[in-house]
Amino acid sequence: MTTEKTYQFYGIDAKTELRIGIIAGINALLIMAICPFIYLKFFTKQDNIPIGIFWLIILLALIWVSVIMKFLGKKYTKLWELRKLSDKLIIKYGEIIHEILLDDITKVKVLGSTNFRYLTIVYKLEAIKIRVGASSLTPFSRQGDVQKIDSFIRQELIPYLNKNFTKKDKHPFLGIYIKN
Repeated sequence: MTTEKTYQFYGIDAKTELRIGIIAGINALLIMAICPFIYLKFFTKQDNIPIGIFWLIILLALIWVSVIMKFLGKKYTKLWELRKLSDKLIIKYGEIIHEILLDDITKVKVLGSTNFRYLTIVYKLEAIKIRVGASSLTPFSRQGDVQKIDSFIRQELIPYLNKNFTKKDKHPFLGIYIKN
């Protein structure tokens, strides 16, 4: 009998990450378009903007984007559940459940840095893209969630990947794994 462990953490999928990025980008563009207009219309009689005001507008846009991303990251984050059985991987995200036979997996990407992880599992004609992050540009998880996905990858996924996949780079943990 195999022992199974369930790994739970908060994160988002790639489509949600793209949606958050587009919303934040549109907000930044609006601020950078509206603020100079307001400055020229109400605060000066000149036809140009001083460089200091220009940098202040950029700083304002960055602060606003950071706040928007933090808010949207908390709003759209959902609980991921990952469980590896002897012959399959069960992934649950919100109401969506994927049961993937380990033999059907063709590629696994483990990317990221200290504060975020991108885990992509490609099987048949589908790809599951898990995004977990605790930095200012990926504000949809906590550092503990990054550690939980790391422990799943190290304890459950890497031993299987090392036996059945070829690694495409030299990093000891992160990388792209292609099926042999």
